[in-house]
Amino acid sequence: MKIKRTKIILEILSDVEDNVNDSTLENIIYQSDQGSWSMRTIEGETEILEGDEAIQACQQQGTDPEFFQLDVVDENDTTINDEPSEEVVLEYIAELITQGMKSGIDPNWSLSINTEEDNVELGDVDIEHIANMVKQGYVQGELCVAITEPEYREVRGWWEISIEK
Repeated sequence: MKIKRTKIILEILSDVEDNVNDSTLENIIYQSDQGSWSMRTIEGETEILEGDEAIQACQQQGTDPEFFQLDVVDENDTTINDEPSEEVVLEYIAELITQGMKSGIDPNWSLSINTEEDNVELGDVDIEHIANMVKQGYVQGELCVAITEPEYREVRGWWEISIEK
């Protein structure tokens, strides 16, 4: 992937006592627009950067190269992937399920539950069962929900986690 670097040189006129060199860009713009300074662009330069040069330019500015979707490689020319492993993602989702959530973002995921009967509410045991299965790496499984009111019966079903990658 490539990025573009643009260098702009600004000419600023100000009072002798004003210390423009220590000003932020925001302050320079404010002082030039609302304050007592005058500013103009006198020169500009643009170049296309790619590979290591693009990564170094990002790092010099304190910007993560992945902001521009640049692949960073280690000393063995192996691409460094900051994406969490599937195991970590599933543990995260399992924790959210124990908190009563049925969907989330980053990653986008949802829990769907289909049972033999409509409007079956899962109990704490059922939620804990699903969360434990997700922690173990499962993304779908069978359900057997115990219903105690008005009389005891078991309702079978199926749960499934969908994760958008």
